[in-house]
Amino acid sequence: MGLSESLLDALEKTYLIRRERNTVGGYNYELSHDTLLAPVLKAKKKRVAEEEAQKRATELAAEEARIAQEKAEADRRRKRALVTAFIAGVLILLSLVATVFAIIKTNQAEQAASKAVVALIDAARKDILNLQYNAAFTKMKDAAALGSIKDSVAFELMEIAWFHHHSGHDDLAREPYNLAASLLSKNNLKGRIDFEKLDADRAQFLKARYFGEMVALKGGKFNMQGEKYGGEVDEYEASVADFQLSKYETTVWQYNLFCVANGRNITQRISKDGKTIGDNKIQPSWGWVGNNPVVYVSWYDAAEYANWLSLQMGKKPAYVISTEQDSLNENSYDDFKWTITPVPKVTGFRLPTELEWEFAARGGLRRDSFEYSGSNSQDLVAWDASNCDDRTQPIGAKKINGAGIFDMSGNAWEWCYDWSGDLPAENIFGARKGSDRVVRGGGVGSFGPSNCQVALRSSDAPDRRLYNYGFRLVFVP
Repeated sequence: MGLSESLLDALEKTYLIRRERNTVGGYNYELSHDTLLAPVLKAKKKRVAEEEAQKRATELAAEEARIAQEKAEADRRRKRALVTAFIAGVLILLSLVATVFAIIKTNQAEQAASKAVVALIDAARKDILNLQYNAAFTKMKDAAALGSIKDSVAFELMEIAWFHHHSGHDDLAREPYNLAASLLSKNNLKGRIDFEKLDADRAQFLKARYFGEMVALKGGKFNMQGEKYGGEVDEYEASVADFQLSKYETTVWQYNLFCVANGRNITQRISKDGKTIGDNKIQPSWGWVGNNPVVYVSWYDAAEYANWLSLQMGKKPAYVISTEQDSLNENSYDDFKWTITPVPKVTGFRLPTELEWEFAARGGLRRDSFEYSGSNSQDLVAWDASNCDDRTQPIGAKKINGAGIFDMSGNAWEWCYDWSGDLPAENIFGARKGSDRVVRGGGVGSFGPSNCQVALRSSDAPDRRLYNYGFRLVFVP
């Protein structure tokens, strides 16, 4: 046939030809019969099907492998996400814990700062009570640096600045004033001292503390004296015009401001020449306490203070004070004998007349008939030898009287303007001349409650300065 043996073998295996042995020992080849084609086609179809199945199986396996790989990758991503979320949660929790801890620490720090500031304020107030303004300022600077309770710190700084400003030392007032302005977020007020704009309520409080509060009394008729109330004479009818009287006795705070403004300190008093300071250092055994009535002041000291206060309040002085010898002063032991003359129709501050004093002590137009000012119980309204611990006490601690005034019985004896003379007096200012000036009301160290009776009169040389002599002032609008 001209074909190679290998090709013939291949054609036979595919059933396309058929081989038969011939007579000469070889092989004859012929095409297979059509009946043999079906098996061939069937076999081929089967083979093709098997190949397709194998292919699909391979592809399916590959797809399953891909899906498995993607699932595994998704699982890994999910696990990584969970781990990341867990770590993030832990970090958030740690951050939250840190924040809470920081808040706790901050709150603790703020509470500690607040406690420290409260302690510093308390200590500064004690310094101010004892007239130690520089020591108080040092403490308030420390308090301001802590940044807590700013309003309260500012108020203490305002008082320190107020004292220095009104005693004529603006150089010392500026720093506490400016610091108070910063704490009150009023930096625009720095550099100019204006307490009303800084805080009006606090300014009014300081004005009352350092310049006093006045009670308006409607004038009229009242019953003066009465022997049954400790008076020297029987009751008689007297009258006074409208006036205002200090609600409290003049305090150490107030008199100290006057002293410093005039180049002195609270332990110093003016000499009889009216210019130099006396050598003696004056101080009560209990020390100088701001809210106590000032003591160790003479009648002349009180008149001098009254004129100064008038000027501070924008008023004309009520007295003309001269160091020339007063011809109407009959006291040969008075080293001063200054001539002090009331100025007619002037609305400044002055000492009360004896009539004004007793009118107010009896409750004004209420015309109280109490033995003491405001009560028949001495202990309820007065500090005297029986309850004072041998010292003056804070003003306003006892019961107020019917006119709205404190301590007109006890605490400190109070100078009146009048010369001591017979009653009824010659005029509203009392006797025309004399040797002693009137003191009223009784005080600590007095010999028993009777010395605090409303009607009790006493007097002393106008230059006397005693541990229980003080005063309060009148203002006639």
